[in-house]
Amino acid sequence: MDGADYDGRRALHVAAAEGHLEVCEFLIEKCAVPFEPRDRWGNSPLDEAIRFGKSEVAEYLKRVEARRGFEPGPGGLTRITE
Repeated sequence: MDGADYDGRRALHVAAAEGHLEVCEFLIEKCAVPFEPRDRWGNSPLDEAIRFGKSEVAEYLKRVEARRGFEPGPGGLTRITE
């Protein structure tokens, strides 16, 4: 489920860009795919959701990041330390 195309885009990138929330949930919660893969341009699924205006998917991906102890940082995600 975590295979990539020639541009490094994975199923999660495409689902996020197209706004398919249920597919994103399935891939992350049932298939345990990485939630923050980068394609050859350095874009994550969250970046794709934001770029294409898929706010519901973007909010879901942000919640996943927060649950797993990450927050957006200057070079991508950084682990939250308390």
